Amino acid sequence: MMKKIVTNERGNTTLVIMGLLFATIVVTFIFFDFFSAFAAKRGSQTGADAAALAAANEAHQIYDARLRTEVQQKMDDLRALVNLLVANRIAEHEAEQEELDEEDREEPDVEAIFNSVISTLLSGFNGPMPNDLRQWIRGHDVEVNANRALRFFFTDTEVNWMVCNEITDNLDRVQEAARYYAETNGAEEELRIAFPYNEQFHVYVEVEKKPHLVFFPDMAENGENNVEARASASIKMPRNMTISCN
Repeated sequence: MMKKIVTNERGNTTLVIMGLLFATIVVTFIFFDFFSAFAAKRGSQTGADAAALAAANEAHQIYDARLRTEVQQKMDDLRALVNLLVANRIAEHEAEQEELDEEDREEPDVEAIFNSVISTLLSGFNGPMPNDLRQWIRGHDVEVNANRALRFFFTDTEVNWMVCNEITDNLDRVQEAARYYAETNGAEEELRIAFPYNEQFHVYVEVEKKPHLVFFPDMAENGENNVEARASASIKMPRNMTISCN
């Protein structure tokens, strides 16, 4: 009788070992999927960070191109106007000189006429004209500082309006840039952007990705179990200006 009891205990031990082995396998599978989800989260966050930086950079390029175009147009228009006014004054001077005796006639002082015209026009702009812009209008081959010219031609309010509207009108470009860098860095699923963000000159990116679970795929069927990552990045502002797009 005692031998049968011992034999039964050996059978119970085998069942216990098999149960522990099965539990170990299940736990291993769970941990495998857990680390798969963790890797997906890490990849999504990397993708979100890269996407936010790319979106901010694209937004900066978008509004910078608009501002440069606006400044260049203002420069061209001003030079054309100054040249026209200078030419008219030279013509008036020459007409006056025609009435004088030939020995009393004087050549027009073009530089003085130019400075007079510029002084007359300055009241329509913001402060004194930058010297490099003055030289450019005069016809000299100089490089004009874009930021100084921007502040001369436009008020801060006008710049703020142009910047915010240009980015808003081109959010598809911002999102495309964000998506490209998100996918390049491992975030391949849904992507959303927001601009402005948190009442700041920032762009916000949110990516959502389903983890590739091997042993328990049903865990990822519900959207609540998707891996989400969020990031925001500040957009570079024009020098010495504060942009607010509320």
